[in-house]
Amino acid sequence: MRMARVTQLLCLGVSAATLCSPVSGRAEQSTASPWSVSLSAGWLDVEGDEPVDDAGLAEVRIAHTCGERWAVEGTFALAPDMDEQFRHEWSTGERVSRLQEAAGPGVDDTWSARATLEALLFLKPHGRFDPFLAIGGGAMWYADGFSDDLQPVILGGAGCLYNLTDAWALRADVRGLFIGADTEANATFTLGLCWTPGESRAAPALAPVSAPVAAPVVAPVAAVAGKPAEVAKPAPTVPVDSDWDALSDEDEVNRYGTDPLKRDTDGGGVYDGHEVIEDATDPKARGDDLQVFELRIPFDEGDATIKSEYFSEIGVIGKLLKDHPDGTARIEGHVDPLAVPDAKAAKRLTERRAEAVRDALVNDWKIQSSRLTPVGYGATRPKGPSAPPKGNAENERLEIYLRGTVEK
Repeated sequence: MRMARVTQLLCLGVSAATLCSPVSGRAEQSTASPWSVSLSAGWLDVEGDEPVDDAGLAEVRIAHTCGERWAVEGTFALAPDMDEQFRHEWSTGERVSRLQEAAGPGVDDTWSARATLEALLFLKPHGRFDPFLAIGGGAMWYADGFSDDLQPVILGGAGCLYNLTDAWALRADVRGLFIGADTEANATFTLGLCWTPGESRAAPALAPVSAPVAAPVVAPVAAVAGKPAEVAKPAPTVPVDSDWDALSDEDEVNRYGTDPLKRDTDGGGVYDGHEVIEDATDPKARGDDLQVFELRIPFDEGDATIKSEYFSEIGVIGKLLKDHPDGTARIEGHVDPLAVPDAKAAKRLTERRAEAVRDALVNDWKIQSSRLTPVGYGATRPKGPSAPPKGNAENERLEIYLRGTVEK
């Protein structure tokens, strides 16, 4: 009977996290998986008139993002060793076990399990510190005949993630719990690790191209036993992109008819590769170019927080989109390869910075998020070569491409 109860609670905790399907927004545009798993340990603080005392606590959480700032999280919590709590019988001066009064003689400890479903509201998404509020409900069960029924639980509180990498974060949580019909007030305090697996949707990217790699000179192998000598095959060459526009010189000349020495052949403001790959416009005719803005916002190393003095630059874009209700914006983040050598981390960082611009347009200018597409390209689309030790400042940028904002 006891194992059946535990199995029931485990199933509730796991299935709770699957009740929300992904929608457009943070989960759809992020390169990280919308799923995450957290393992935490901490302390259960119990109200003084309950049969059991404070106890250690372990939690497993499974979360799914389902919006720009929202996530749904299912939690299974276990308090494996809960000691009895005592009261004083004033008439006799004796200490009386509250647990034995509730569960019967000889029961001096027990354990409990809890399964809950919570909604999480992230207050500052995409930053290194990611605080959130939580509210939800579920059920709790005590062993050893303490309570034969599942007791309803209402809980609320807050927490914070400190993102160490794209995949791992430290996590702290505080919850207040109201349990049972008599609303016993408890609290939990936990610390743990959060893991976000894999990538769900990688942004399209082009590898930067450079000068041909010279083929090594290899002497022919001498003939053996009458067999002809073998000559080593030359190493393949990397296509040349002289103007750093993401199109090879050969394709520019033979396929698109553009100038391989001019990044923006038509002079319309958008470089040839972007017109061909992203915009489906003619790189030789400037009349169909999108409106483009390049933002040079200095971020702290590894961070995506926009300093207040640069909101005015974003305001120029916000006003254009406000004046053109049908206009849309593609917000692209780029970084220099020497600034963030790890490709995955660079992609995630530039995506977070693009999302920060998107959030500023949504929050300050009330632009619908459906009109904004943030993308992070990492260091895969540089404007020029990167030289040590500090790289190339031209590669650290945000590019905003506006469609439908030019009067015709």
